[in-house]
Amino acid sequence: MQEQEECTTAAEAAAAGEAFVEAVAAGDVLRVRQLLREHPPHHHHHHTINAVDHLGWTGLMVAVEARHVEMVELLLASGADPHHRSSVDGMHALHVLAEQGQRDFCLEQKKPAGRLLLQVLLEAGVDPNVPTSSSGETVLHLMCLRGNIEGVRELLARRLVVDIDARNAHGDTALHYAARKGHDEMVRLLVAHGASPAIEGRFGTPAQAAIEFGQHHIAELLRSLARPTEDGAQRLGLHSLPPEVVVYMLSFVANAHDLCSLSMVPDDIPSHPLNNREKCTRLTFPDR
Repeated sequence: MQEQEECTTAAEAAAAGEAFVEAVAAGDVLRVRQLLREHPPHHHHHHTINAVDHLGWTGLMVAVEARHVEMVELLLASGADPHHRSSVDGMHALHVLAEQGQRDFCLEQKKPAGRLLLQVLLEAGVDPNVPTSSSGETVLHLMCLRGNIEGVRELLARRLVVDIDARNAHGDTALHYAARKGHDEMVRLLVAHGASPAIEGRFGTPAQAAIEFGQHHIAELLRSLARPTEDGAQRLGLHSLPPEVVVYMLSFVANAHDLCSLSMVPDDIPSHPLNNREKCTRLTFPDR
């Protein structure tokens, strides 16, 4: 008798979970609210809000794919697990967002849903460095693969510890992806944030990968970004060094001009603040 009741309960739970995911996929906020009232996310009903479809996606992941900001916020506020990973490919909600490319990330839009969802998911604590289980790609990999320059800018600008040189299953970094795709603006952005052009992946270094895919202008760009300065020294990225080394180096900085010279940002990226002498001179340093 008890076993029969447990089977009935399991069947009802499965049906409720399926109905929940379907309501989310349909964008039916009222229906989702109703189901949450009927099956509040606690005790044995917790699985309803985190029920999965045939791809192992939760309602939250489905809502993210649909760019339904209101639904995503409702699900998170109701206890949806933002860290859930698909049993099929190991993707979580941020991977789903990154897979969709630059759609709804443009600043020209009044309320760019993609950008809003990126902010919401990051604030919910979703880790952008977690790789997918199928290919080992991080959120940064996927954004570069899809050419989402605005998403990458937002990700790198949020003071997060983003592993910019994370490698996928083939040893490729996000810079490899940007180089292969011929996205010069993305390449410049990644290098400016410390991406290494020396890491070898499936097709060699990013420059070699660019040549392999016919992106010769990217190979030349990478060579120019890695060229020595006038005194023959290679520029160093402070953010690529251990914190204690950075502190030690900065202890010898006498003025703002010296700080600018320590930047690894190439001179042909004039928009970067460390290549703007006027901005640099406004910096002040405490007495040593």
